[in-house]
Amino acid sequence: MELKKILFFSFLVILFFANLNAQIDGGMVYLGAHFSGIQLIGGEENSKIKCWTGLNAGVFFSKQIGLELNASTGWTQPHKDQNSTQYVTYLYPITANLRFNFAKDKKFIPYGFLGGGLLHWDLRDVTNETDDIGFFDRKGHSVNGAMQKDFIINTGAGFNYFFTRLLAFDTSLRYHQIVEHGDDLSGYNDQHTVALELRAGFTFFFGGPKDTDKDGVKNKYDFCPETPKGIEVDSDGCPIDSDEDGVPNYKDKCSNTPDGVKVDSNGCAVDSDKDGIADYIDKCANTPKRAKVDKNGCPIDSDKDGVADYKDKCSNTPDGVKVDSNGCAIDSDKDGIADYEDKCPNTPEGVKIDLNGCPIDTDEDGIADYQDKCANTPKGIKVDNNGCALDTDYDGIPDHKDKCPRTKIGVQVDRFGCEIIKFEAEKPIILDGVTFASGKSVLTLNAKTTLTMVLKTLENYPEMKLAINGYTDNTGSLNYNVTLSKKRAEAVMNFFINSGIDADRLSSKGFGPKDPIAPNNTKEGRARNRRIEFLQVK
Repeated sequence: MELKKILFFSFLVILFFANLNAQIDGGMVYLGAHFSGIQLIGGEENSKIKCWTGLNAGVFFSKQIGLELNASTGWTQPHKDQNSTQYVTYLYPITANLRFNFAKDKKFIPYGFLGGGLLHWDLRDVTNETDDIGFFDRKGHSVNGAMQKDFIINTGAGFNYFFTRLLAFDTSLRYHQIVEHGDDLSGYNDQHTVALELRAGFTFFFGGPKDTDKDGVKNKYDFCPETPKGIEVDSDGCPIDSDEDGVPNYKDKCSNTPDGVKVDSNGCAVDSDKDGIADYIDKCANTPKRAKVDKNGCPIDSDKDGVADYKDKCSNTPDGVKVDSNGCAIDSDKDGIADYEDKCPNTPEGVKIDLNGCPIDTDEDGIADYQDKCANTPKGIKVDNNGCALDTDYDGIPDHKDKCPRTKIGVQVDRFGCEIIKFEAEKPIILDGVTFASGKSVLTLNAKTTLTMVLKTLENYPEMKLAINGYTDNTGSLNYNVTLSKKRAEAVMNFFINSGIDADRLSSKGFGPKDPIAPNNTKEGRARNRRIEFLQVK
């Protein structure tokens, strides 16, 4: 009985909308049928997903805003053990929604809605029912004795896909919130508060406002209601004037004229000098007749050098090259190489140049011959501003030949650029920097730095042989000092051997405190006696 009331009420609403459409210019009525999946949620256990079916009807007051009424019938059932009492809840929602289309005049139109209404429901005990449960005939007996109802608020979104102008596929996801609901919809004291609905169906549109001149713009909105048939119109129903020049497209022979450009009766831009270039883009509006012009209305300049062809004596100058009044490339330094090819455009007058317009650099050291004081420097050698090989330590030996390029300034060097250590036969040399940790034979960092100078001498003079003698002060026993001096002399010799010097060129001995060179009764004297002596061997 309730379903019949719902359907009857829906029919009355459709008649109401049809009558409303007749009174509202611009409205469009639609009627639809839908089939939905429904689930009750919000309680301790969601219900089974069951079905609704129903009708919906509405009217659009504009292309995007409308009012919709929905009436449905269906049933749902809780997730419970089949051996317990079985319940079915019949649902009859009636809602009214305000609908908004997010697009207009498209095949695909998404929409959203918000509204409310009443949810009629009847919880029934169907434990003893053997027939299948359907939409229209309620089975079992009512648990509450009568149909119940609650207010609901619903919202959601969906879309229409139009197969034709009047027939569309409709689908939506709808959320129904039951307001202040405290009753048991499931039969198991489980109070559901929300119904989720996934709907699909078809909608038929009919009615709508009148369009006298059949231009697609309804009379209510048409500012030009007598537009000739077949003429394209704008949203106001007037013939389109795409370029807004005052001449409608169907009369306009130049329908893309830029905004604000002065046009003739054909809608084309005025061309005062008749050169084929309209005044608004003509940068040379007074070009003489029959003069050949470019797209800007100016005499053609083939090489784009700023000198028109009829004046240009060098009409093939490359693009972007600076030219003189005759259209020829500028040669600032008058060396015969135009500036755009001249990699050295400021070459002094009279200087001999290469094909790039640069002064010749015979030894290719980066210093031109006319400035190079060492014009035959070997290739790849770093040079100074005068074109001469660098001598970093100013010892007279250029860096590319200097095996000791960081010799102290003022130090006498040999032909290899290394500090000269004069070794003489039978005359020992003592180097102050050769030191050891107290009581040990390990060379200090300072000692290795000092011995590097000796190493360079041995490398530069491969015929030289050295005797290395170690000495100590008289502190401690004789045997201890002799052993220590011997180990220190061997440490020096091993430094040279490990650096690549042939062991046959070296010998070492330890003499302990023998032959002191200073008194051992002072700290300074003992320090002098702890020494390494170098002696050249014939």
